[in-house]
Amino acid sequence: MERKLWEQIKKHAIPTVAAGFTAYSVETYTKELQALTNTNNPENLKSGFSDLFYNLIDNFRDFISIFSSEQVVIIFNLFGYVILFEIMTTISTLLIGDHLINYLKLETKYPKIAKYIKFKQTINKLYFNFYIGFLFYPDINNLCQHFQVFIWLFL
Repeated sequence: MERKLWEQIKKHAIPTVAAGFTAYSVETYTKELQALTNTNNPENLKSGFSDLFYNLIDNFRDFISIFSSEQVVIIFNLFGYVILFEIMTTISTLLIGDHLINYLKLETKYPKIAKYIKFKQTINKLYFNFYIGFLFYPDINNLCQHFQVFIWLFL
């Protein structure tokens, strides 16, 4: 098994300048393979997903660090507005879809798919409740915090 792997490395180590690629030498491939097979290396313990996640977090921190505090607030406000727009769009499409199903009377016109339509409507109600809660959660949380501050100041 290992011999076949070494042969594949040697086979692919030939530089292909005509294709525009600069291939590694055999020594570079062997070093990379040894680093990957080293179980004591803490870099190998990261999975692919966690490594991508940590890289994303590091890149985001680097991106945010170049802005001033006012610019960071503006960026997060824009993110919040985008999320609010997505929530409102989702809620409106859920309501419009339910209204169209009732208006066109799809359950009576197509009795074979009536079970699917009923199931989809119950799922849409769950989505609707989730997104309404997701929409109003920051307001309720903020209201509770203000109430706690009010009690703390005046009691």
